[in-house]
Amino acid sequence: MRRRVRKLITLGVSTVLAATSLVTTTYAWFKLNATAKVENFDFEVVSGLGFEVSIDGKHYYGDLNMLQMQKAIVASYNPAIYKILPQDEDGNEKADVLYKYIGSDFKALNDTETENEIKEVFKKIKLLPATTKDGINFTDLYNGAYTTTSGRYLEFGVYFKATSDNKNDNLKYDIYLNGFSGEDERGDTMVNTIFTSKTTSVPLSANMTAVKTNIDDGTKSIVNLKSSDHDKITVYSSNAARISTTSSSLKHYEARYFETTDEDFDASKTYYTYDITSNTYNKYEGDDFVNKDEVKYYEFIDAYDEYVVDEGSSLIYEINDTENPYTDLGSYATNYSKLFPDDTTSNNYYLYNCDCNAMYTYYNNLKAEGKLIDKELAYDEMPQNIIRALPTQMSSKINKASSPSEASDSTYYPITTVESGATAKLITFRVWLEGWDADCFDGLSNSIDMRLAFCSKRVY
Repeated sequence: MRRRVRKLITLGVSTVLAATSLVTTTYAWFKLNATAKVENFDFEVVSGLGFEVSIDGKHYYGDLNMLQMQKAIVASYNPAIYKILPQDEDGNEKADVLYKYIGSDFKALNDTETENEIKEVFKKIKLLPATTKDGINFTDLYNGAYTTTSGRYLEFGVYFKATSDNKNDNLKYDIYLNGFSGEDERGDTMVNTIFTSKTTSVPLSANMTAVKTNIDDGTKSIVNLKSSDHDKITVYSSNAARISTTSSSLKHYEARYFETTDEDFDASKTYYTYDITSNTYNKYEGDDFVNKDEVKYYEFIDAYDEYVVDEGSSLIYEINDTENPYTDLGSYATNYSKLFPDDTTSNNYYLYNCDCNAMYTYYNNLKAEGKLIDKELAYDEMPQNIIRALPTQMSSKINKASSPSEASDSTYYPITTVESGATAKLITFRVWLEGWDADCFDGLSNSIDMRLAFCSKRVY
């Protein structure tokens, strides 16, 4: 099979920053507590070389429509209330059915009910500044935990599997986010992954330092901007957007007995005791635990399959689309410059310098309460799985990077790998506004457009 790269999945996402009224002349730099409200999704999922996709784990397609992606988002929003099954309420096979927990059990929703649930859930998803060390667990800037039901970040899962179910075909594909646009070797039109937004020119109400990039040679220098001189910075709200991917594999657990953790007898459960002489577990017929300090009581669980996160599979993507000379307002507000004061030639010095971070300056100079002084992120606690560049060349010209940090316009780092005859991989996507990013507190009613384009390359 030819080594070709083609467009496999393209996701177009629009988020709109909702304007707030919490602005006074004192806080004229950024609007306080601005949120990003998810309003429109324009997903186009195109089949391609190597794999197919699914949202229920059974029915696979060459493409996914917007309704399917919305169902996936709802199911991830609150798994205790929503789930997707490949069957209707009578157990008959039916693709992509959204269920809701009603009363004491999950009930299948009809088309109208599904549409209404989607609307209600999407009303609750309003992205607020969040941060994460691993791309899985999220907090605010003060370490307060966020969950999907907080609506502070967006999550959805998609199953990926090889198009061939025959293990003897020996097909194996790396799947990665693509940065290449144009026509590939097959004649397919490729689109690139990109986060974009309109620029916002923001007049400063407090002095700050910023990084200016020399357009001619790319060198950087720190400049002092003053509110008294009516200096401005250009903010890209899309620069604060992040997306993470996490790969999970199906794991089989055998049926087993396990020692109960119940301290008190639960009449709704069946307990067992172990007979060492006959090497058997026998049903306990009592109505209370007897001599629990001396006697061990067991419960039984049937065999089951469960998707488990692949260790080390979480990746964070920071995709910036800017051409402004003052772009390095800071990817994260860290103590990097304090740890490496002489490392001014490193790009990290500017990306992770809290003194050059507009958001950090805003909090410490303009916000009356909740200042972040001495709360900057420790550099060694910053996520180490960040990919900041995607391959911009065809598959025949790129190779696999050995680590996320080495991914570039000529190398890729895979989200996951699928094989013929193997079980599907579940890829979980999470989207948020990085609270430590300098562009996070834009607060103006601009839109953030996110397009995710996936490619594959055969592994030999």
